[in-house]
Amino acid sequence: MCARFPDLDLVFIESGGDNFAATFSPDLSDLTIYVIDVAGGISACYVSDWLQAGWCPRDNDIHTLTEIAMRFSSDIAHQRPGVLLLRFTVAGLMLFHGIAKLRYGLGPIEGLLSSAGLPTWIAYGALIGEVIAPLMVLAGVFVRAAALVIAFNMIVAVALAHPNELLTLSRTGGYGLELQAFYFFGALAIEMLAGRKSRS
Repeated sequence: MCARFPDLDLVFIESGGDNFAATFSPDLSDLTIYVIDVAGGISACYVSDWLQAGWCPRDNDIHTLTEIAMRFSSDIAHQRPGVLLLRFTVAGLMLFHGIAKLRYGLGPIEGLLSSAGLPTWIAYGALIGEVIAPLMVLAGVFVRAAALVIAFNMIVAVALAHPNELLTLSRTGGYGLELQAFYFFGALAIEMLAGRKSRS
């Protein structure tokens, strides 16, 4: 092949089927990649076991659809109770705000955006921050990204509706924006704890 194509720099050789390990010798290649995409079949389990056991040499990690799906699966079963309590508290309470907006509309937010000279379609972002993101946190899927969305949503909410209350106290002596602060810092804590699983 090199004689026929003297300017050749790279050759890809694809081989599939149940006998993939015997159709081409890995010793003849610089890099061998096994891609197994039959997560619903028994063969994927066998092939993955062969590769894990070293019966078939490999240069990269195995990626079956099952393994890929596990990356997007919920981590609730592996989390500590305290972390789950924080998640359910912050995301669960935030979800009530989102449901209210679904029931009664986004008119107030659209009014604030219009007064600030911003396009009113941005109001729909509140549904992402108060419905979709909390549901993801509750489900334990993409928790880090969802928590950051909740935190960003609170920054926007304060900037639009409470910019003059950042340094104020309530009538009872508490921080004027303690609810917004709870959601913001709670979401940041969820993001920081998202990747830490229970040791038990």
